[in-house]
Amino acid sequence: MGTEVSEFRPHWIAFSRAVVIWTLVFASFGYLGVFVSDYPDAFKIWMDVAPWASLILLAGFVFAVLSAWVRWRFSILTVYGGRIEYRIGFIRVRLMTVPLREIANMEVAQGAMQRVLGFGDLVVDMRGASLLRVSDVVSVQQVMALIRSNRDRLLAGDRL
Repeated sequence: MGTEVSEFRPHWIAFSRAVVIWTLVFASFGYLGVFVSDYPDAFKIWMDVAPWASLILLAGFVFAVLSAWVRWRFSILTVYGGRIEYRIGFIRVRLMTVPLREIANMEVAQGAMQRVLGFGDLVVDMRGASLLRVSDVVSVQQVMALIRSNRDRLLAGDRL
C-alpha cells in the first residue's frame, strides 16, 4: 500500500516569474537612465550612481533567479498508495505527509492563465488539521483525480 505511485514537480512558470519581474526592473532602470539624460546635472549624478546600482540590481537578479530555481528544483509532490508527501526546500527542508484516510476535501485553484498553461494550486483539507497548499502543480486536475482514486480504493478496502 505504501508503494510510490507518482511524483510531480511545479510548473516551470514558478521559476520564470523571478526572471520576468527582474527583467521589468532592469527595463525600468534603463528607462530611467534615458529619462535622466535630458537633464545635465542629473545625468552627471546618474553616471556616478549607475554602475553601482547596476551591480546591486545584477546581484539581486542572480539571487532571485537562483532562489526561484532552488525552490522549483527541490519542491516535489509524491503520491503513494496510502499517503501524499510534499517536500520543499534544499537547506531548510520541509516535509509534509498526509495520510489519504485523513483527507476531508480537495480543491483546485486556477486562474485563467494557469488553465491555459495547464497548472494550478492544489489545496488539501485534512480532518482536524490545517490545509496543505501545493502551488503550481502541473496537470493539477489529473493529480487530484489520482489522489482521489487512491483514497477511494483505500477506503473501499477498509469497508471489506
